Amino acid sequence: MENNENNIAGYCFKDEELYNRAKKEIKSLEQIDASLKGKKTEEILEIYKDVNEKELFKTPIGIEYLKMVRNRLKKSPMIKNDDIPPIYVSKIEVIKTVKKDEDDGFKYKASIIINVFLVIVIIVMFAISRNNTPTKQMERYKEELENHYASWEQSLTEREKNLGEKK
Repeated sequence: MENNENNIAGYCFKDEELYNRAKKEIKSLEQIDASLKGKKTEEILEIYKDVNEKELFKTPIGIEYLKMVRNRLKKSPMIKNDDIPPIYVSKIEVIKTVKKDEDDGFKYKASIIINVFLVIVIIVMFAISRNNTPTKQMERYKEELENHYASWEQSLTEREKNLGEKK
């Protein structure tokens, strides 16, 4: 088992900033927990809503605490479950960024490979289009057609001449 100084409340934080954030949240949790003692269920609900809406807790420790308070409120017969808002976790991005950075490396390499492949395809397409000049056979057909029409023109010119002499 690793001995890591960033262990707190059963969590091991690899990120120093997140670890420090968790330590601050534990102090806040202790203060909130002390202020909740002796409060009525409705007052606890208001404090829960306030803390939740402000998204004060962004580490798993704070989220876990909010979940515990939420479960306690749900068990209370004084409060409807619909009155208890879900826990907002939109700001817990710091934890996901570690995983995201690992995925970004793969995505970056994959995009480079795809881009190189596409550049090669474009170069091949240009090479094919440049080499797409008329072949000798096409030139021969063109020459034959020109000769054929030239002979028609010559024969028509001779016929016109013959018709002009007969008149």
